[in-house]
Amino acid sequence: MKSARKWISLMLVVVCVVGILSGCATANAPETNKTRTVVDMSGHSVEVPEKVNSYISLWVGSVTITLMLDHGEKMVGCSETAASYPLFDRACQNPEDITYFTNDAITLEGILETGAEVVFYRGKDNADLAEKLIKAGVAAIDVEFNTYDEMMDAIDIMADVLNTDYACGTASRYRTYANEMIEKAQAVGNTVQDRKSIIVIRDTSNLRAYGVNRFAGRWATLCGGDYALKDGDPNGYVNLTSEQLLEYDPEIIVFVIPGEAKKFIEDAKWSSLTAVKNGHVYENPSAIGTWSNHGSECVLQFGWAIEKLYPECTDFDFVKEVRDFYKEFYAMELTDAEITSIINAGK
Repeated sequence: MKSARKWISLMLVVVCVVGILSGCATANAPETNKTRTVVDMSGHSVEVPEKVNSYISLWVGSVTITLMLDHGEKMVGCSETAASYPLFDRACQNPEDITYFTNDAITLEGILETGAEVVFYRGKDNADLAEKLIKAGVAAIDVEFNTYDEMMDAIDIMADVLNTDYACGTASRYRTYANEMIEKAQAVGNTVQDRKSIIVIRDTSNLRAYGVNRFAGRWATLCGGDYALKDGDPNGYVNLTSEQLLEYDPEIIVFVIPGEAKKFIEDAKWSSLTAVKNGHVYENPSAIGTWSNHGSECVLQFGWAIEKLYPECTDFDFVKEVRDFYKEFYAMELTDAEITSIINAGK
């Protein structure tokens, strides 16, 4: 009997030890990352990790937003163009650890090598690639936007994908701020009686002007400008002839690409233009992106544009506005000299 009891006791000890070890193994086993469904700007339902550890932003517009929502902490790849802007390295926490993609060299293989779980892209640029990514198990999220309301919806989607308190809180604060800035711009635009003619041009090489319904055209009209470009596709670009620009003779000309305004002014064939004679040819500000185009900084464009169009209609401290914006949304402390340099680009 004693022998049997000893055997039973030994077996109980073994069972307990095995149970304990089994429990430890279960406790230490890596959890499988759960997924959830989000709906992107194209209306596609996409499965994304509940906790995103790595992502890529392929579009300059989305890069400015992800840098706002997580300061690039989990960004493993982005548009090379985005990285060329002057404040990118300060806005991004890990610029040296990022893979940079040129628009003509974005491949499935290159993205998979980064280990990214999520890719934010602009629908019209990378739709075919997105299908391949999803088949490969990478969540591809279309975040293309072409209006201010769409931009705020895209920001909410990106914050939802990142799924952190910081990203969601920042997106909410940004929506409130953007709406306030849009209302201020509209208030000025709606009261202007004598509207100044304005046109926004990409560069001098082919005088590629933005259509009135493109992002660049929208701020110009929102702030009370009379958009000078009346011909061509309002949703696209128009390559102007010299004759067309001379005929339009806008009071204000804004160039988006750095250095182009200076080249334009120095070209004698434009000396008769009203904008040139009155010193109203400007280079658009750029920092993390170009304020004039798609991106989170576009809300700063309104204050800048009103100061150029109707300085008599504004009395707020724009330098302070810019300083507070970058501190609030990018955790960046800019000096007055840095801000003045951005605002007076090309001077």
